[in-house]
Amino acid sequence: MSGHRFPPLLDKRALPSRVLVFAPHPDDEVLGCGGMIAWHCRRGDAIKVLQLTDGAGGDPKGKFGDVARLRRTEIAEALALLGVRDHESLDLPDGTLGERSDLAAKARAAIEAFRPLLVYVPSPLEAHADHRAIAGAVVEALRGHPPLRVHWFGVNSPVVANVLYDITETMPAKLEATAKFRSQIAYNDLVGKVTAVGRAATVNIDLPEVLYVEAYTALPSDALEPVAAAVAALERAIEGAGAP
Repeated sequence: MSGHRFPPLLDKRALPSRVLVFAPHPDDEVLGCGGMIAWHCRRGDAIKVLQLTDGAGGDPKGKFGDVARLRRTEIAEALALLGVRDHESLDLPDGTLGERSDLAAKARAAIEAFRPLLVYVPSPLEAHADHRAIAGAVVEALRGHPPLRVHWFGVNSPVVANVLYDITETMPAKLEATAKFRSQIAYNDLVGKVTAVGRAATVNIDLPEVLYVEAYTALPSDALEPVAAAVAALERAIEGAGAP
């Protein structure tokens, strides 16, 4: 393989204006693509956020009692700060998405109901099983569907980026929204880590005004299936090689 493959910093204005975001848990959309969600909202785009699970697994030490209820409040406050008005949750049990035979059907129903031109969904390279499950479900849901654009985002594992977007202007809103996740910040410095990820993504950008970036794998929907299959093959090869 020869030549560099630095992902380009693209003009956001070329993106479609009807957007659907899939979030496995009630914070993933903010952590993974909150800067772009805020940008779409400021442009006046039609945007809907769909959370899949109740997030009840996000309190392993039982610090908050009914954490699912608390997380519903947190995500409502966070999305309001980003400008999102249209959001809902399927309230599926946290940690079970990979076990559900109906997940692709639910994803397809959401897509057919909202009719997006751009879908944001976690990458199949994610570490969390729920994240990988909805990534695979969207691949299946879009099989045979009229073409649209898909952006895979990362939350707990980096994407293989082929596009970057400048989120410097919306980063304050993303961080303010992240700070609403009190139940999760009790376990993890999300604000500090979201800041670090956004800053680190600018490593090969030499424009001093670009302070924060979000990175994505951007694909046409008809390319999802072969790319997802290649990702799965790569993961099997890595796992088969074993740890050093």
